[in-house]
Amino acid sequence: MVEKGVFIRKASGLVREVAPIDAWIYNCLTMGWLSVIAYNVVVNVAIFPGGNHSAAILMTAVLGTFMWTTYIFITTAMPRSGIDWIAQSRFISPWIAAPIVIGDFFYLVYWDVWAYWFVTFLGLQPFLTVLGAAINNPSISQLAAWLITPKGLFIVGMIYLLLMGWQLSLPIRLFAKIQRGLMFFATLAIIVMYAVFAMTPNSIFIQRFNLFAEAFGVGPDYYHTVIQKASEITNLNPGFRWYDQIGLMVLIWSLLGWAFWSAQLSGEIKGADKLRVQNFVMNGSGWATAIAWLIAWLLISRSAGEEFMKAAGTLGLSGEWELPVAPYLAGYLAGATMAPGFGTLIIIVLLILALGLICNGYQVYYNTMVGPIRMFFAMAFDRALPDVFSKVHRRWHTPVYIVWLACAVAAIQIYVSAYAPEVAPVFLPAALSSGCIPYFFTSLAGALMPYTGKPIYEASPAAKYKLGPIPLITITGAVSCIFNATMAYYWLTVPELGINPASMVFVLIAYAIGFVYYIIWRAYRKRQGINLDLAFKVVPPD
Repeated sequence: MVEKGVFIRKASGLVREVAPIDAWIYNCLTMGWLSVIAYNVVVNVAIFPGGNHSAAILMTAVLGTFMWTTYIFITTAMPRSGIDWIAQSRFISPWIAAPIVIGDFFYLVYWDVWAYWFVTFLGLQPFLTVLGAAINNPSISQLAAWLITPKGLFIVGMIYLLLMGWQLSLPIRLFAKIQRGLMFFATLAIIVMYAVFAMTPNSIFIQRFNLFAEAFGVGPDYYHTVIQKASEITNLNPGFRWYDQIGLMVLIWSLLGWAFWSAQLSGEIKGADKLRVQNFVMNGSGWATAIAWLIAWLLISRSAGEEFMKAAGTLGLSGEWELPVAPYLAGYLAGATMAPGFGTLIIIVLLILALGLICNGYQVYYNTMVGPIRMFFAMAFDRALPDVFSKVHRRWHTPVYIVWLACAVAAIQIYVSAYAPEVAPVFLPAALSSGCIPYFFTSLAGALMPYTGKPIYEASPAAKYKLGPIPLITITGAVSCIFNATMAYYWLTVPELGINPASMVFVLIAYAIGFVYYIIWRAYRKRQGINLDLAFKVVPPD
């Protein structure tokens, strides 16, 4: 029996109106169903050339399954929104949960910057550049160049943000319907990409890529020139190195890990308390996405050549790439579909890619904001944040005040990232490591649940699964902790991933602010006669 007044009210006000299939789609797009293929899949090998990319994708998915399964057990025990806060505060300590969740609120919203970046750099700019050249229209070419200026990036980012302010305030069931259309166009782009590279052997790719390069005054035989120039910068074929293999896994995990992200919406998903539903939504989406990326890698590397991809990525990252279309997926598609005078196919394929990325970007804007919004809502419902953040719209059943806060934070980050890109080396590693850090603590919470949350555990589906006397969730949680600690260590220490002292200081300051806030807030609530600890002994009401 929950003591009266422990929570802000007797019901959350959120409504379960998201079907499992929509939660599955949500996770796939959150991981970057298309956007990761458009950038990470083709660039990773240039950063860590001594690893096996195919094996890295599969190894990451296998180890990721331990974390996803831990989240599955936690969410079926407590099917409520904002699960990171709820699990950490109840099974570890609110003293840990508060700084983690408050710090991550700002990191997670920063992912909006990634969304507008890949829409412009990976989709719109390549399409408009090729279109302008194909029809000899300087205005279109100028628009392509303008899109990646600070003003262009800021405007694109703010257009998305204004749409998000509207979308996040409306019922989540409306977004679920829109999301199906987003998934259609993103998947269409993947299917078209599969077909293009499946039908383009390496010899044909080389011919067409060189033709594409010559159309922009670069060449002849730019394909082999790329390999030669990159070889002067770095060793493209250093042989297998575990350092690089783990590095590839870190890059893959930075986005594949989000297969659990629907857990933050568990209070709004139908059947969220059922293992089979959550297994489909989390493990199912994680493996489907990993396989989609693996197929993309195998087809692209077969067509373009792995050595060329390492070389192109090296020149692209070092600023020595000579073509106006960067060596990301759009550049490879352009090279594979080029014809004399450009032709129609290259325009159609790049248009489909741009539309797919626009759709994937819209969903990424949504998921990077709705997750931290729901975690702040869960905190407010436990009275760990001001009461105003627990209020939901009577008609739309959404926490509108936190939506406004998230939009304000996002607007600042979009402006800074567009007009002061030099801050990216500070924010980006923090944003990327911000996934592994809460992953670690929620996994630890899961491992401890049978002991520190025994009544909740024993009433949950997870209690049925043991390996001998050891609860299965303790095993999956422990493996996940080791895995995520390794991933976070790489993000915060490895030079190839852009780490610098300022980034580490930023991470520590953000968490310190959250810790200090919680000290002050507990004292304030105590003066009000409210004992926050009472909430952390029970599952919040639905």
